[in-house]
Amino acid sequence: MKLPAYGRELLDVRRRGLRPGPPFDVVFVTDSWDLAKRIRDWDFFSLVCDPPAAPYDFLLLFDLPVVVMTESDDILGLCERIARAQPRSLRVAPHGQRLPYWMCVVGDHPREELATLLMRAHGAAA
Repeated sequence: MKLPAYGRELLDVRRRGLRPGPPFDVVFVTDSWDLAKRIRDWDFFSLVCDPPAAPYDFLLLFDLPVVVMTESDDILGLCERIARAQPRSLRVAPHGQRLPYWMCVVGDHPREELATLLMRAHGAAA
């Protein structure tokens, strides 16, 4: 199986026995290249699954908090495949609620404030 786009960077970190530190340990999984790039601009890891139904290797998400942001009809299948990797938590942005992410990501918030906004929005532990 192949890694999602941008997965190599996170896999390299994990292979060295490291992990992203809070609050930047939340990994966002999306099918939007533009959204993923904007999230990465704020130093968060984001993975692109395009198309979402393709078989991806999600083992790099083991024990990390994951937020899925997709408008795919196969969101349940995508979440099931991610869940097999045993992430620490798996949260899903409700269908059609991409606007708040765009507002947060393109806003002029300092990184710490953006991290706090994203963490609160998904109930992820800091």
